[in-house]
Parts: sequence; C-alpha cells; structure tokens
Amino acid sequence: NHKKAFLLGSILLFFIGLLILSIIGEIHISNFFYMSLVIILGLVHYLKLKFRGEPFYPADFRQITHLTDVSEMVFSFLSLPSIILIIVLLIIIIILLLALPKHTIKWSSRLVFFTIAISMTLSYFQYPKTFMKQVFAENLKTVGWNQVLNYEQNSAIMGFVLNFTSDSVDKPEDFSKQKVEEITNRIVKKTNTKETAFQVDLKEKPHIIFLMSEAFWDPTQIEELNFSEDPIPNIHSYMENYTSGHILTPMFGGGTANVEFEALTGFSMNFIKAGAVPYQSLFDKKSFVPSIVSQLEDDDYNTLAIHPYNGVFYKRNMVYNSLGFNKFFDMDTMKHQDPLGPYISDMGLTKEIIDQIQTSKKPTFIHAVSMQNHFSYVHEKYGENKIKVNGLTTDDAYQLEVYTEGLRNTDIATKKLIDYLDTIDKPVILVFWGDHLPILGNNKSVYKDINFANILENEQRNKEYYKTPFFIYTNYEIEHQSLGTMSPNYLGPLTFEMIGKKSPPYYQFLKEVYEEIPGLKNDMKLNHNEEVINELSSKQQELLNEYKIIQYDLLVDKQISLPKLFKVD
Repeated sequence: NHKKAFLLGSILLFFIGLLILSIIGEIHISNFFYMSLVIILGLVHYLKLKFRGEPFYPADFRQITHLTDVSEMVFSFLSLPSIILIIVLLIIIIILLLALPKHTIKWSSRLVFFTIAISMTLSYFQYPKTFMKQVFAENLKTVGWNQVLNYEQNSAIMGFVLNFTSDSVDKPEDFSKQKVEEITNRIVKKTNTKETAFQVDLKEKPHIIFLMSEAFWDPTQIEELNFSEDPIPNIHSYMENYTSGHILTPMFGGGTANVEFEALTGFSMNFIKAGAVPYQSLFDKKSFVPSIVSQLEDDDYNTLAIHPYNGVFYKRNMVYNSLGFNKFFDMDTMKHQDPLGPYISDMGLTKEIIDQIQTSKKPTFIHAVSMQNHFSYVHEKYGENKIKVNGLTTDDAYQLEVYTEGLRNTDIATKKLIDYLDTIDKPVILVFWGDHLPILGNNKSVYKDINFANILENEQRNKEYYKTPFFIYTNYEIEHQSLGTMSPNYLGPLTFEMIGKKSPPYYQFLKEVYEEIPGLKNDMKLNHNEEVINELSSKQQELLNEYKIIQYDLLVDKQISLPKLFKVD
C-alpha cells in the first residue's frame, strides 16, 4: 500500500547490512549479525505494539537499562517450545558458520563499502540536514500527532527514522523572549474574578497526599462482565461520597513517569514528542523545574516522595531532587516492605505513608507511586484469586481475575489509609488516581474478547482506553463534586483550590485552560461533557499556543517566565 516508504526502508536496510559487512569483513558472520539485529529490533517493535499499543521509538534506547518491563513482555510471549526452537536454531547457525567456507572482503573494498554505507546511513538518520530531506518530503508523509498511523503509513523502519532526529520538544514557531514576556504579563495581569468552586477556610496548613496507583482501573464498569463480588467496594464508596471523576491519562499500559510528570509540574505531554520521557530526556538539562513540590517547599512544607521500586528507574533519584523533594524513599530505604507478588504491596506503601504523617512535625506533602499492580498478571501472582469473573474465555478470565485480586488488595490498603486519616486532628487531603489502564491478556486479548470500546474496529483510539478513576478525600468539611474527566496536569491547581491556598499565576492560567479543554491529550481533546473536540475554537487554539510557549520556556529554554508565574503575593 505504501510502496515508496517500503522501498526507502529497504534501501536503508541494505546500507546498514553493507556497513556491518565493511566492519566485520566476513560475509557469513556479517549476515548473521545483520539478520540478528533486524530480527531483534523487529521483535521489540512487534512486542511493544502488541502490549503497549505504541511503536518502537528511538527514545526507547534511553531506557535500555530498564529491562524489567521488556523481559516480562518477552517471557510472557515466549513458550517453552518456542524457546527450545530458538536454541536449536542458534546451534544450527553456529554449526553452519563454522562449517561454511570463509569469504573475507579485502580491506580496500571494505573501506569503500564503509564510506558509502556510513554516508548513506547518516544521510537517512540526519535527513533534515542532508539531500534526503527532499526525498522524504516527496515520498513520505509524517503524521506526528498519531505515531501508530505514522508507522503504518511510512513503515516501521521509516517511522523510526522520522523520529530519530526529533528533540523531545519542538520549539514553537513564534517562540521568542518578547513573546514569553508578553504572555507572562498577560497571565499575571489577568485577575480571576470567578469565585472558586470550593469554599474552604482552613485554620492550619493541611497534609497533602498524592497517591498514584499503578495500573488502577475499574473493570466492573464493563457491562459484558460479571464479578462474583465487587473488588473495590471502598473506593466505589469514596468516589460516590467525595469529589471524584476520571483522569484522562496520556499513557496506556505503561509510561507511569509521564503521568506523574503532568501531575507534579502542571506541564502537558500534549507538547512532548510521542515516545519521549521528559524525566529522561529533559531533566538532565535543568537543575530546577517548577512544580507543586517546589511551591509547597517554599511554603515551609516537608516534601517527600515514596516509590516501592528501584529509585534509579526513570531517573527518579535525580528528577525528584530537581522538582524540590526533600526526601525520596524507594524499595531500599522504605521501612515497610510487605511484599505481595513480586513487588512491595500497596499495604506496605500505606504503612509507610502513615509513618511519615505520624512522625512529621510540620505540614507534609507526600507523592506516593505504588507498584503492586504492575504488569504482568501471571498465574497465582497474588496467591488465590478470591473473585471470579464471567463473560470471557477461560484464559482471559483467569488473567483478569489475577488483576482483580490486585485491585481487591489495593482497596483494602486504601481503606486502611483513609481510616487512619479520619482519626487525626490535623486537616489532610488525599488525591488518589490510576496512572493508566493495565495490559490485559496476550495482544490485549481481554479487551478484544469483549470488544471493549470498539477496539476491534478502532485499535485503542477510544477515550475509554485513557480514563482511570480518581477521587479526592478530605477529613474536613468541603462541598464534594463530580468533575467528569480531566487531565493530570490540572491536579495541582485543583488541590490548591480545595485547601484554600492562593494559587500562583501559572496555576490560574492552567485553570483558564481547564475551563476550555479539561481533557488534554496529544491526539485527543475533551470538553466538559466528555465529548471529543474535533475542531478547536480560536480561543482554545490561542490558549494552547500560549501554554506551549510557556512550557517550552520553563522546561527547555531559559525560564524567563519563572519569577513572575510562580510568585504568590
């Protein structure tokens, strides 16, 4: 269907093969390394599409040291017979390589091959600066807003190449120091005449807890499924009795760091390239990034993060320092381990949060990211599955039952936390939400089994694949509201409003954007009726452009707007 893209990709593969040949010099060994490379990268691309619904990006090489997710995907995909077959094939290949006559290329020829191959390969991967820019313009059509479609139309090879030279963030076309100052002054001067949605007057600063629950979702909402009992009765009750709604997460099946990036900073992945992880690609260049953490630290809060996993994952050990956290407790420094399955349980995380609140001598902000319900949902991961699910094939039903058992334990842990918070005299607010939907079944078979959100006809492009539950508990009197669906970047302003804290101009700007586009995702915008906005109004477009310019200034450029946008009079 896309012959030109296929041809361009095939030519690139030829030159990569020629490059390997020029380096190794022996034809059979070169072919083995070349085919192994292509097969491995092809398999990675296939598995990522299969489990995460995303193609393989150049930015994924930044996560090469984080092989846990990849290994789980690979081993769940490989059966014992397939592993034996691979081993047998490798043995046969090695025997053939030893038995076949050697065909070595002369050094003079290798030098010529190397010069041609490296020049052509670089001309592809640096195409904006080479003659290939014109070739690509005439034969390829970049679809930056939808990378799955981009790879479909341009081939996996050329889709990868088109993303190779891209920075994590594109510089806005009209970006300039003058433009930043102009937008900043408009935001600062604009007075917010609207009354806040929550009227609250606390006599002391409250404790604030952000609890982002790994892969937390509500499968009981699916009408085609029957559960022997409600796995999350307490959380359902909290959602009914406290302010609640749904988070429009920017990710599916993984990418937790990008969700917490939005929640903590108020920035949006809408302006970040697909496949990029800001924690890994942008924070190295900034010693300080403004966030709700730094705002509260300036207000004499104790600020700490808790994540019951390896602290170097997503560079959290460095990123959290840039965001303003005083302390970071990971799996090696947490007091309460309480394992459930392969990870520290949500109950262990709950006990850690309670300990920190009990021992804190001043108001505390805790950002906790759980790990218990992380993929994969293998046989007896949590022991006996106490809840049965009907409406799926046997294998899919069992996998959902494993996941549901994790949810049941999350619900128990959440109740323990809130029961404790009910007993303390100091005001406290808890913001609880799921970071993304879980990966369920081989090639999303659980979702496909019931055609959830029309996945069979429209592969994972429905808003339902990006909506997770959230609720906001308080132990003080406040009006509770149903907030529909909103993006994580608005959680900071919402929290400040619910504790009666004056917001900095940047948060007031985010509230202005929220009024127009409460659901903000790179390929999806939702209004307050949870309807997809097919065409932005001029006001919405202007706000997003201002948002993009300010975010670029604060995250990438010289932070000109920082002193004014984050100052609270």
